[in-house]
Amino acid sequence: MLSASLGAAGTPTRLGAERGDYVGLDFRFGATVGKTFFGWLSPYATLRAFGGPIFFFVDDESDAGGARLRLGTDKFHFQGGLGAVFILPENLDLFVEGQPGAEQGGFAGLGWRY
Repeated sequence: MLSASLGAAGTPTRLGAERGDYVGLDFRFGATVGKTFFGWLSPYATLRAFGGPIFFFVDDESDAGGARLRLGTDKFHFQGGLGAVFILPENLDLFVEGQPGAEQGGFAGLGWRY
């Protein structure tokens, strides 16, 4: 399976007296390969490449209502993961995935097939 996604996140920030706003954009492309066994277990491996700018607008006290812009990016631009989907009764799927290197993380969820 091949995938592509675009995401964005933003939030106000504060560190001591310094205040600002954070905005991050993410462009992500991925490839996943897996196989179903026993009609209910689908283990898979995935590899994703991503990137996008991060904007940090720091309130500038010296510029009446102005802000300084700091640009950033991700430390790593790839992610590998292993996961599994478990097909359950009542049209439910349980999925788990972990990413041990580069951009690290993990997630799990429950899906409903209709």
